Amino acid sequence: MPAKRTVRLDETDLKNNPSLLEGLLTQAVYRREWALAADLLAVYRSLPRHDRILAAYVRGALLHQSRRTAQAIRLYRDILNGHPDLHYIRLNLAQMLLADKQPREAAAEFSRLQTQPDPAIQQAAAHGLAEIRRQQAWRTDLSAQYERNNNINNASSAEVLEAGGRTFRKNPESLPQTARGIYYGISAERTLPLSGHRKLGLTYIARLDGRHYRDNRRYGQTALYLAPAYRYETRNTAYRIAPFVRRQWLDGRRYLQSHGISQNLNIALNNRSQSQTALTVRRDRYRDADLRGYNGRIITLLQTLVYNGSNRTAYGGIALTDNRMQKDYLSSREWDLHTGWAREWPQLGISVHAAYGREQYRAAPGPNTAVRIFYPRRRRDRSVQLDVSVWKPKWQYAGFTPKLNFSFRRTKSNMPTFYSRNRKQVYISVEKSF
Repeated sequence: MPAKRTVRLDETDLKNNPSLLEGLLTQAVYRREWALAADLLAVYRSLPRHDRILAAYVRGALLHQSRRTAQAIRLYRDILNGHPDLHYIRLNLAQMLLADKQPREAAAEFSRLQTQPDPAIQQAAAHGLAEIRRQQAWRTDLSAQYERNNNINNASSAEVLEAGGRTFRKNPESLPQTARGIYYGISAERTLPLSGHRKLGLTYIARLDGRHYRDNRRYGQTALYLAPAYRYETRNTAYRIAPFVRRQWLDGRRYLQSHGISQNLNIALNNRSQSQTALTVRRDRYRDADLRGYNGRIITLLQTLVYNGSNRTAYGGIALTDNRMQKDYLSSREWDLHTGWAREWPQLGISVHAAYGREQYRAAPGPNTAVRIFYPRRRRDRSVQLDVSVWKPKWQYAGFTPKLNFSFRRTKSNMPTFYSRNRKQVYISVEKSF
């Protein structure tokens, strides 16, 4: 077998052989060797008689790859204005429009390409139109899990209280309660472009979830969430604002009603990293008269940086929350730092989430409250949280992948006999999107 020969070409060799340079340039774009394509394009454009359409085509591809898609779209439109029969450039334009969240414009270009005689162009256009239909169809997510919770009521395990030399013993219902049961969730979402507005869309969101505990039914709950969301999207930016309502039932009775508005802003920093910002303002109203002191306004600001690799994800961020209830001693400010990591191998998948936070209340308990007898000071809590999930990617049934999950949360308070607590959950979950 003859040995392979390596041929080295310098800039002069390329300039002396323009047809070879054109072939290498086209091949570099096809193989997505962008650094090489940029170097070859610089040499090619220095030729006095270079093909300006080819040069513009390669430059548009490089702009799109560097996430400057809007510039690439303008460049390709300029080419097609003078040469409307260049179908491969029209196909790339349609794909860029789809990536830039302009489905109406992309569909118009794909539809024009379906009348062309080239079967490969027709097939690519049909695939693009099918992708647009998929993106605008209803998307449904189903999830279910069997769980065991050793502190369903988030209570302190301290059985005895002391004040003024006297000892008080908690009743059994005030101690941590254990529950086993099933969580279920179903959500549906659909996004449609707004007529006459590029990059703007309206998303309909509905979500129903609940928990049923066979051995502690009074803690069973159901929640319904509805929101119409307005969206603005490009390839690099996505902004959504959504007014919402939420209703919650506890043991079959109306428990809590909430309404508010949420805003989300995602900005791509590069091809693998993005910044995610979320701001939510919510008002809560409790049905039970004994809980109406918790009625109030909650503002949460969440900032997260996310890295997405080929088979791994990592993130980290901070959350700030301001709780303003009807009574100052129930109002608080809190912050938490969170980080997470997930990776999937052929035989194993694992995800880990960890958080640390602090919460400080605005005032000491009121004079007519039982807590003030034992702790006449402002409440301060610290909490840590750890969540771990493991799964086998090959274990699937009808698109469902089972996962084994462990969740742990510990809260330490300066009012320990009331608010220091631990909670552990072990559960098996399954999820599917379609």
